[in-house]
Amino acid sequence: GLADLFIGGAKGSSGQLFLQKKSGGFSVANTAVFDNDQTSEDIGTLFFDVDSDGDLDLYVVSGGNEYEVDSPELQDRLYLNNGSAGFEKSESSLPRMFTSGSCVKASDLDSDGDLDLFVGGRLVPGQYPTTPRSYVLENDGTGHFTDITASINPALEYPGMVTDAIWSDFTGDGKDDLIIVGEFMPIRAFENIDDKLIELKEDAGLLDSQGWWNRIEQGDFDNDGDMDYIVGNFGLNSQLKASPEEPVELYAKDFDNNGSIDPILTSYVMGESYPVFSKDDLLSQLSNLKSKYVNYSDYASAQIDDIFSENELSDVEILRAKTFATSYVENLGNGKFEISQLPSSAQFAPIYGISVEDFNNDGNLDALLAGNFFGTRVKYGRYDANKGLLLLGKGNGKFDTVDALESGLNINGEVRDITVIEQADNSQIILFARNNQAIANYYFNTKNEK
Repeated sequence: GLADLFIGGAKGSSGQLFLQKKSGGFSVANTAVFDNDQTSEDIGTLFFDVDSDGDLDLYVVSGGNEYEVDSPELQDRLYLNNGSAGFEKSESSLPRMFTSGSCVKASDLDSDGDLDLFVGGRLVPGQYPTTPRSYVLENDGTGHFTDITASINPALEYPGMVTDAIWSDFTGDGKDDLIIVGEFMPIRAFENIDDKLIELKEDAGLLDSQGWWNRIEQGDFDNDGDMDYIVGNFGLNSQLKASPEEPVELYAKDFDNNGSIDPILTSYVMGESYPVFSKDDLLSQLSNLKSKYVNYSDYASAQIDDIFSENELSDVEILRAKTFATSYVENLGNGKFEISQLPSSAQFAPIYGISVEDFNNDGNLDALLAGNFFGTRVKYGRYDANKGLLLLGKGNGKFDTVDALESGLNINGEVRDITVIEQADNSQIILFARNNQAIANYYFNTKNEK
């Protein structure tokens, strides 16, 4: 059949289902079932056959920071396909999951013939950077799911502020393993051993990979028969610099005992770590420090242990980012990896969307990257230097940057996903989903590599 498309809605807007027509283009399906859930914010979606009846059902992850903790609007949703492209919401298929999520990924974890799920938790509303709940859900074969996270690996209940995940057989044993990424998280890889997910040890090559990761996609980029990965990060075009020796750090605690967490971000300048926020920003959050820092000059050279006492810092939570580079992760085999930076052109802005295809039909996988981030303070400006980037794979894990004039890409805005869809006439279209903007679409022109 023809590929259809679901576009999630923000709070107050329902998701839209677009059905592809044999004559070309798309038509909007009846969205009444989605209208009923427009109070929820759609963060992640997945089409998959949940009940093994031969058609695709729809899972929608709810999330955002709009609601309080444990609000019912944060419950994920499962819509069952009635076989005629109509959907009905299943009220009993999912366990209670009042979590602000990020993604949902499907695989037959227990090899019983149906698809199980990993659902990533993104944040706890109003309590940043508290780690949210994530889930491994077992499918009973009829589309009813049970939370089995604790039995699969308790570490997956609270793995971090997850932004993306991927099921991938990185060991080559025929079983899907799990890789998850997130904010202030290392790249975490879990091997499927006897239907349990066992995290790889520190010698796997992923040590010191804590970053502000946004997206992960896979492909055999070096043509050696196993899956490698491209992982979108914050990028290197920023005042903030991160390395294992000089990480960007986040100190989190309720410093003024008012019931809310006060996150203090620091970064290194000339070998010393200082708060990123200005005096005005800090004192607007922690008014009890106003008498300590009357003058800007007093605050200018203050480090975190000058601002807070040893006792105040004794129980503080510290999160670290040690790399901001959008990266290529080579699978070396036997549960070992090697991380390297992608070309400088991939570092100009945060990367949120990645599509892996052989765009120029040379037999080697390529990567299309997009992103940007506008939610910044004036002193930093928008991170908007990515207009869509095509990296042509050379078949050995290396990539050549295609100039924008040659690729034809000129995408403005905050791209959050990329989808390649085959149309009725066998041509392909690339869709770039953007925040608060219409979808940008590009057509393949393989002769010109566009």
